[in-house]
Amino acid sequence: MVVKAAESAPHEQLQQGSPSLLHSVDAFDKSFSAWLYADGRSHLRGFLKFLEMSGTGSIWIPAIIALWLAPFDYPSALRALAFNLLVGFLLDLALIGSIKGLARRTRPKYNREFSVLVPVDVYSFPSGHASRAIFIASFLCFCIYANKGSFLTGTSAASACSLVAFWAACTASSRVFLGRHYFLDVVAGCLLGILELVIMTTFLWVSETTSTKYHSLLWQRLKLLN
Repeated sequence: MVVKAAESAPHEQLQQGSPSLLHSVDAFDKSFSAWLYADGRSHLRGFLKFLEMSGTGSIWIPAIIALWLAPFDYPSALRALAFNLLVGFLLDLALIGSIKGLARRTRPKYNREFSVLVPVDVYSFPSGHASRAIFIASFLCFCIYANKGSFLTGTSAASACSLVAFWAACTASSRVFLGRHYFLDVVAGCLLGILELVIMTTFLWVSETTSTKYHSLLWQRLKLLN
């Protein structure tokens, strides 16, 4: 009995210590995030709001759908990129919604002037803006350097990737400075955005032929309806 008690003691101590560690990480995250928010809320407020708007899915998704559906002729390779970007956005929505529903971490109490568009947005972890921005940036850089329908090469390719990476980093950071998310929410969102690119390029990538086929079939259906 003494041996069993001695063997179980470290396990019990570990179980007791785990919540304390998580609580410490959570407390540091909230304290650090509040400091960043207090430091950033009076500087570049308008620019941060612009970044917030630039990463909104309600703007990106309709724009990408319209680009893919556009009836005018343009390179099918670019149309395929639009279709794959749309698939990536849908993947992002599914993952963000699922994780937020499981984590159920509430947004910072100092969060202000933020209209909730969908029920899942009442939760904070992870940041959907961060995951979306990082996914967009990594997706575009992947397409440029993997030559997936990109016409950019050399210096122009490097400049384009640097610009979109800078935008993504600023957009992700703005979530903390505006008080929308905690710091670790943004970190998790950035990691998720990279994971989404890996999933897309490994399992879900739609070929140029398939994209063109879907586009033609959809327009045929629409013409029949008219």
